[in-house]
Amino acid sequence: MDYARLLRLPAIAILLGAWTAPITAAAAGASAPERCSHFAPRANLSRCNLVGANLAGKDLSRANLTGSNLSRANLTKTNLVRATLVNATLTEANLTRATLRSADLAGARLADAVLAGAVLAQATLSGTDLRSVDLRGSDLVNTNLRGARLTGADLEGALVGGTDLAGAILFNVHSGGFRYVAGGNGPSWILPAHWSDVYDYLVGPGADLKGAHLGGANLANLDLSRANLSDANLTGAHASGADFSRAQLAGATLAYADLGGANFTAAQFNGWIQNPSNLDGAYLVGATFTGADLSYVSFATADLASVDLTHTYQWFVNFSGADLNHANLTGSNVSCGCAAGFNDDFAAANLTDADLQGLYLPNANFTDANLTGANVSHAQLGSCGGSACAPGADLVGANFTQTNFLATSFSGSGRSATLGNNIWSSTTCPDGTNSDSDGSTCINNGA
Repeated sequence: MDYARLLRLPAIAILLGAWTAPITAAAAGASAPERCSHFAPRANLSRCNLVGANLAGKDLSRANLTGSNLSRANLTKTNLVRATLVNATLTEANLTRATLRSADLAGARLADAVLAGAVLAQATLSGTDLRSVDLRGSDLVNTNLRGARLTGADLEGALVGGTDLAGAILFNVHSGGFRYVAGGNGPSWILPAHWSDVYDYLVGPGADLKGAHLGGANLANLDLSRANLSDANLTGAHASGADFSRAQLAGATLAYADLGGANFTAAQFNGWIQNPSNLDGAYLVGATFTGADLSYVSFATADLASVDLTHTYQWFVNFSGADLNHANLTGSNVSCGCAAGFNDDFAAANLTDADLQGLYLPNANFTDANLTGANVSHAQLGSCGGSACAPGADLVGANFTQTNFLATSFSGSGRSATLGNNIWSSTTCPDGTNSDSDGSTCINNGA
């Protein structure tokens, strides 16, 4: 056996250990605790684990925090001027009134962080995750937010000027009360496609405009699809041709608003549209108006197919020429209205397969309306007042093909409904018989 060789092995091992140990320690980040606890200007804090760290009021100007984890860290009033935070993680961090002027946060993750009152002027946040971030009152002058994800962020009261949001995702963004500064690089905003600044609100698809004051605003042809306009004030707004599809409008005030030709497909109203409003020619397919006050609203020639008008309050509503096929009007409240004129005007309207059962429709105008397949059972079509009151419903020229008038009253305490030149075909008469068995009419069978 070569003992000399064996004796040499430990020495070799020791030498190897002495050679390899520093490399292993360095790879494991043995120097990290010292480096990652040095909080000073120009400090190298890259890839440090600073989760929950209290760095409030520290001066970290020009510090390198690339790739560091600052989740839930306290950075209140921290100086991060010209700091590098590329790809850093700051989720749920508190940066209230922090100064990040000219800082680089490209690709950083700040979801649910608080930056209220923070200074982000000239900072780079391109491609940054800013979901549900609180940016209220922050300084965004000449800030680069191109392609940033701002879903659910709050920008109310922010200071803007030359702020670049091109390509940013602004769905469900809350805004309002912006402050504007002169001297920014370009206009106040560079906004994504389909977005506008209206009355200090960011208006666009999916915008959070709950309770917004947009009275008299020009919203014509704007995209407000899926926007939240609950309790918003749109009194006198000019919104012809605007897209409100799937928008939330519960409790919104639309008095005197011009909404002609607007698209309200599957929009949710469930509130007040009181006083004259113009929805002539509007596209309202599948919209929901449950419980809304529609008094004096004009829906002339509007597309109201499959619309939900249940339990609405209607006083002098204009549905003339409107498409109401498969619309549901059950439970609607139409007052007697002995004043001159008709309560509701359905002249030449398409009410094919519409549900009007149990409705109280005195003085309504159905001349030349198409009621094919409509359910008008248990309805009241006669006038509700004395002889001085306006006549009962006008049904002259209406099409009653397969219409259901079971137990419907064509007379009232005043004058009866007016019939003439009607099409009676397979119509269910008030007494339950079929018009085809009654001489192709229901005149002698309750009508």
